[in-house]
Amino acid sequence: GRSALAFKNRIDVPCLGILAEAVLAAMHCVVTRDLYLDVGQCVDCPNKEALGLLHARIGAILGKSGSDAAPRFRFVSEANSQTTESAGQRRFFLRTAANTLREFGGVASSFPAPAREEAAANRHQEKEAPAGYRLLHAALALLPRDAWRERHLLFSYHHSVRADENCDCCPTCTGMCPTGALQRRQDGNGKHLIFISSRCSGCGLCVDFCRKEALTLQAGVLHEPHVASRIA
Repeated sequence: GRSALAFKNRIDVPCLGILAEAVLAAMHCVVTRDLYLDVGQCVDCPNKEALGLLHARIGAILGKSGSDAAPRFRFVSEANSQTTESAGQRRFFLRTAANTLREFGGVASSFPAPAREEAAANRHQEKEAPAGYRLLHAALALLPRDAWRERHLLFSYHHSVRADENCDCCPTCTGMCPTGALQRRQDGNGKHLIFISSRCSGCGLCVDFCRKEALTLQAGVLHEPHVASRIA
């Protein structure tokens, strides 16, 4: 349409501030056309500070994507729905400081869960990964395998947990983990500690409650986050 706000696939949200950085990163990686954010009412909104948060979050995404990354978000308003088309588009975007996150998670949950995740023990089935991380997994599933820059960006929003030699596979960390990212499994060689990054929210409860101080948590993964890995 002539107006960026006339698209049929417009989605109204209570506040643009609900779009966490990881959610915006997922949207940035999978959209094939510009995504317009209507900020026309933000100036007069009691929660107008959210516009600054939005500015910072998208700026962080562009920073992680590389200096030559093009912004795929456009700020528009009802009063002026024409975007700035110039070499200064990036500066304009940074200077100008879709549905709810739950709905985004619902869209993400429509994708089939990986077979390894479906095979998790019964005691972990009632635990769910955060909606934002389900969305990240859905975005990764949509990306082609050779989209290295986008995949690397989404990998950076996941977390890694490592266990050292002091880990005795006690049930404390798996019991405290609210999302089922840490699981104890047993085979012919004994008990093992399994970690699934796509379920981890990075809360750090496993590290805080580890009696042996054997666990470390860090941001980012180097492999497909839905793949279960043995860490102890």
